[in-house]
Amino acid sequence: GKENYQTLLELKKEHCLEDGNPEVFDGKLNAWDTAFYNNRLLKQKYGVDSEKIKEYFPLDHVVETTLKIYQELLGLNFEEVPKGNFWTWYPK
Repeated sequence: GKENYQTLLELKKEHCLEDGNPEVFDGKLNAWDTAFYNNRLLKQKYGVDSEKIKEYFPLDHVVETTLKIYQELLGLNFEEVPKGNFWTWYPK
């Protein structure tokens, strides 16, 4: 908890200094900062690149496989609803 918070806060400070914007560092780790600096930590410390990992898990395949697993395990049945046959906030 606190140790991870401090690590991410230090990364934020370093990042602001590297970019030549020390005044941007507010001394806080905001909610919108956590994902960015967590990914930065994973990449710097452990060599984990989230974008590279995504290449191995194409969205269409992941969604299709996940739905199949849910159908098998939970006895659910998913059917695609044809476009225009349902109400939506955004008609286009």
